[in-house]
Amino acid sequence: MRAAIQTGRLSILAVLAACALALPAQAVAQASDNFIGTWKLDPAKSTYKPGPASKSSTLTIEAAGKGMKASIDSVTATGPMKWSYTATPDGPDSPVTGNPNAETASVTMPSANERIVVFKRGGKVALTSKAVVAKDGKVMTITQDGTDAKGQAVQNVLYYVKQ
Repeated sequence: MRAAIQTGRLSILAVLAACALALPAQAVAQASDNFIGTWKLDPAKSTYKPGPASKSSTLTIEAAGKGMKASIDSVTATGPMKWSYTATPDGPDSPVTGNPNAETASVTMPSANERIVVFKRGGKVALTSKAVVAKDGKVMTITQDGTDAKGQAVQNVLYYVKQ
C-alpha cells in the first residue's frame, strides 16, 4: 500500500514536471519580465529639459509575441497624448503610432532589468531611452537623450512607480 502511495505521488510529480517543461520558454520569460505591468509617472521626481514636464503619464507594458507592447497615456503641457509601439528585442525597427517625435522604435535588452529603446524619425536616431527597473521591481527610471520633432535637445529623467 505504502509503495502504491509513493508511486502515485511520484506520478503526480512527474506529470507536474512534464507540464512545466511543456510551457514555452517564451511564456516563462515573459512571466518573469520585470518590465511587464502598469507604471505611473511621479512628476515631482522626474526632470524634463527643455520642459515643461508632463502632468501625468501611465505606461503599460505587456507581452506581445516574442516582444512587448508599450502604450503611453499622458497629459502633457499641451494636452493629452496617447501613443504606442510593439517591438521585438534585437528585432527590426517597429512603427510608433501617435507620437510626433518618433516614427519607429527598436529595442535591445542588455540585462533583465535594463532596456534601451532607440526612436527614429526620418530614418535617423531622434531619441534614445534607457529604462532601468530597480532590484525591488517597484521603480523604473527612464533616461532620454536626443532631439524632439522641433529640433530641441532633450534630456529627460522619468521616474515611474509600478502599480
